[in-house]
Amino acid sequence: MTAAINAGMNVASGLHHRLADEPALAEAHGVALFDIRHMRPTLSVGSGKKRSGKRVLTVGTDCSVGKMYTSLALEAAMREHGMKADFRATGQTGILVAGAGIAINAVVADSIAGAAEALSPAAPSAAPADGRPGRLRRS
Repeated sequence: MTAAINAGMNVASGLHHRLADEPALAEAHGVALFDIRHMRPTLSVGSGKKRSGKRVLTVGTDCSVGKMYTSLALEAAMREHGMKADFRATGQTGILVAGAGIAINAVVADSIAGAAEALSPAAPSAAPADGRPGRLRRS
């Protein structure tokens, strides 16, 4: 990472260590640092309230079984059939692909249900302005 910063490259990190805690790294080389794992909105516990709209959850027992690929393929197929669909990222790679999301593995367990609700709000009328919590921000 230091070599990339020294070379003038921006860095997106999914590490547990926050790049925001090392501001001198970016300042010294004029680069942007992005904390993918830590750039989530303030979360609460889930409400459990019924919301309008439909959701598809892809789950697996490992981080490399194809959940994100499957979700992206489903989104593309649904859009091809005229359906409203939007991929919601729950991991660091998905956040890089989608440009938004919440890294669930960095959320305190009490707030995971709240994170799921934030990622999949009620259908359009109640969704945030851009419909996506946790937009990428510079550290």
